[in-house]
Amino acid sequence: TYMVIWMRRHARELKGQQIVQVVGIRRDESVKRRSTPISKSDLRYAKAGNRAGTSMSLWHPVVTWSTEQVLDFHAVVGLDLHPAYHAGCSRVSCAFCVMQSLKDAKVAASIAGNIPLYRHLVEMEANSSFSFWPKGWLADVAPHLLSPALAAAIAVAKHKAAERQSIEAAMPVGLRYVKGWPIRVPANDEAERIVVARRAILGHYGAEDLYDTPRAVIDRFTELM
Repeated sequence: TYMVIWMRRHARELKGQQIVQVVGIRRDESVKRRSTPISKSDLRYAKAGNRAGTSMSLWHPVVTWSTEQVLDFHAVVGLDLHPAYHAGCSRVSCAFCVMQSLKDAKVAASIAGNIPLYRHLVEMEANSSFSFWPKGWLADVAPHLLSPALAAAIAVAKHKAAERQSIEAAMPVGLRYVKGWPIRVPANDEAERIVVARRAILGHYGAEDLYDTPRAVIDRFTELM
């Protein structure tokens, strides 16, 4: 979000000019980056043919470099590595990231300055009953850092998550969320099952149930269709 705001602001300030963003990503960092070009036009903040005549492009000057070349360059120019590398992380990202490895998350949790953030994110897991990763809980990375109360709250959250996932899995085929949902209106018996499922899940959060009868569920699906 910060980068989007930053780029939009500078695109306005530099109207009519050619803006080059230098980004230090490399092809061997991931499968998705293997086809990254050295440079390309960037139309996100300056559309082609815009009135101001602003043009923007991305430049990846080290896209072909290996990890060894990057480390050698740091040594040659006397540039120290980011502290995260010295701590043992395999790459630099947010302190805790949904895309980081479990090893890097454990390293991040071992750094004293990250502990308040770690506990805050675990509290979000506890309050929402949704895990930080699709298949893993941040709370399990460093459980020794949790207070007894927070550890107990996580246990309750995991129970709620398991119940929610079981309920969702039992939903009628064709009515579970997919791209383009909803794809059909439920029959009355299906709507009854949805009412029961919603009652259980909403009860976890004390949320108001606006569709608490089969008829209300069917009408809502019809409206969404």
